[in-house]
Amino acid sequence: IWVLLVSRRLPDASPGIVFGPAAALSATVLAHAAWRGPALVRAIAGGLVVAGTTAIIVVGLRGVHAEPATALAIWSDSRIARIAIERVFDVEDIRRELPLDNVKPPALSSTHPDLVLITLDGVRADRTPPYGGAAPMPALADLGQRGTVFKWAFAPSTTLRRALPSLVTGVSPHRIRGTPSETAFRLDPRHVALAERLRAAGYETAAFTCCLDALGDATRTWTRGFERVTSDDQSIRLAYAAGRFIKTRTSKAPLLMWIHLRVDWPGDREAIATHHRLTTYDRALAELDRAIGEVVGAFSTRSPETAPIIVVAGLRGEELGEHGQAFREDDLYNTQIHVPLVLAGPRIKPQQILETVGLVDLTPSLIDLAGYVPPRGVAIDGHSFAQTVLGTRAATSNVAFAAILPDLDRGVTAMAIVRVNWKLIDTGSSIELYDLRTDPEERTNLASQRTQIVTELRALLTLRVRAAQTAPF
Repeated sequence: IWVLLVSRRLPDASPGIVFGPAAALSATVLAHAAWRGPALVRAIAGGLVVAGTTAIIVVGLRGVHAEPATALAIWSDSRIARIAIERVFDVEDIRRELPLDNVKPPALSSTHPDLVLITLDGVRADRTPPYGGAAPMPALADLGQRGTVFKWAFAPSTTLRRALPSLVTGVSPHRIRGTPSETAFRLDPRHVALAERLRAAGYETAAFTCCLDALGDATRTWTRGFERVTSDDQSIRLAYAAGRFIKTRTSKAPLLMWIHLRVDWPGDREAIATHHRLTTYDRALAELDRAIGEVVGAFSTRSPETAPIIVVAGLRGEELGEHGQAFREDDLYNTQIHVPLVLAGPRIKPQQILETVGLVDLTPSLIDLAGYVPPRGVAIDGHSFAQTVLGTRAATSNVAFAAILPDLDRGVTAMAIVRVNWKLIDTGSSIELYDLRTDPEERTNLASQRTQIVTELRALLTLRVRAAQTAPF
């Protein structure tokens, strides 16, 4: 495996002249095991095998540390290549050898406010108060009344393991590099996360998130760049922990705090009768709002000038049977990807924005709001909307892209793109087109009637697919 996948691309890691002897010595091991010769001779042969193996490892170490970028590229090529490298090296150690250019963003101003990012798993926009929903969520409603509400914000995918990497990197899901695991997504070590960029700029970073124990090797995706990580499966307990941290914190550095909360259904959600799903879901959202209120309340003693910028963003929605299925993740209707996005805090203008945004826009926007220049170029797909929420620039038309990508046992592949009021869904076997302003529940497929719009949006999707061939490194 090493010869086929690693050494041919890492010349400095090639065993070179020692490979032949090493191969011969490896064969000697088999003979040695069955050989009944003198003990001294067997000991000498065994020593030679150990020496040859050690030489190969030393040469490999030299090559990997001489060319860490190539080593990481090989790591991301395939599962077999990843296994070959990880048998010998720790990938995160290799990553630390890599000079991450432009990790520290240039300063835009001398003001660097605290940032509180609250992400919500399983919250669809249409049930929440800022979007006219019936769920009793006073904390979120208050943030929406005094801040900016993006009426048409879209998640990049329907699974957490695909949506979260896009949010923390600002890269579209089909351009994210890495490997899926059973419950999470192991982010390619060459990606740079939001917390890493702001930590390099001097921010203190803290994360409070559910589910880390169940996600195994998820720190590469969820918590890269965070100095402090607290995990708990109960949202309200996470909120209490975050509140205690805020009230006892002594650092004078600006703060990036991330709190990830999920909807907790009572009992077996799939056993709930269809006609009770919405009311049960709304009650679960009310419980989630308690946690939001607890986090926001921890800053209540601050003056308006020192209050943090609070961002509440849904990572994905929840299908409750509106399109023939419930609690599934294999379609791109609004119930799955239309999510709340609310910002409130100093200088944030109270307003409702009708222009389309995607969650890939969040990382560059937060860096911008922190007083730094957001990254640009192939390393990022998102665009900052900071000046829009500050009221210094009018909102501009944008597009949002979402995708379901095959991984593990998931064979479904689909893409969606939203431009202004039009949303196109391409499943590979069918095309659907909806006017979201007049048909937000996506009941009337207009693909056969508005062929010009279909052509334009499919062309945009084609560009996205081609862009996936360009690595974000």
